[in-house]
Amino acid sequence: MSFMDDNRKYPDPTSTVLGGLGLANLDILRFAPTTCVYPHMDYYHTLIVKTVGPIAVVGLVWTWPLMHAVRGKPYGGAVQQAATLSLTWLQLIYVSVSTTVLQCFV
Repeated sequence: MSFMDDNRKYPDPTSTVLGGLGLANLDILRFAPTTCVYPHMDYYHTLIVKTVGPIAVVGLVWTWPLMHAVRGKPYGGAVQQAATLSLTWLQLIYVSVSTTVLQCFV
């Protein structure tokens, strides 16, 4: 039995705090599990996807301002919007990625 399959009951104060953090915990792989498509995936594959995936998303967000800079038409609004989207994205997935990384040490 792995740590991720653990179904222990936590004390009420802990459950309350974890429930409040659930709003900030965006776990994309929980909605679309990769093991359905790739049954051979194990925890380490999930770790790689959860740590590299957000960096790829941030890179995609920053392609719009970089495209404007390469063309020589700087668009200040694109930089502001990319920064806002990147920080919002990273804030939403922080708890999920941190939990996955720390489970590696169990």
